[in-house]
Amino acid sequence: MVVGGPCVGKTSCIQMLLKTLCAADGSGSVYRELRLNPMSLIVDKLFGGFSWTTSDWVDGVFPVLLRRATRLSRGPSCVTFCAK
Repeated sequence: MVVGGPCVGKTSCIQMLLKTLCAADGSGSVYRELRLNPMSLIVDKLFGGFSWTTSDWVDGVFPVLLRRATRLSRGPSCVTFCAK
């Protein structure tokens, strides 16, 4: 999780981490960044919850983003939260 005030270098740190991972990997893999601001959503929308109307579990934004990240990559996936 990357936390900090405005103009302290959060984006620069994330970009440097991605460049370092690409350089250290050596296999030519590309690391992608998928952003999510957890402070902008309520807990049920972020993680999902049970729908009493349909008696089903409704996925939130985080599980959908995590599935997308793992589907895009063939190796390990990393999800970073950036919050103020």
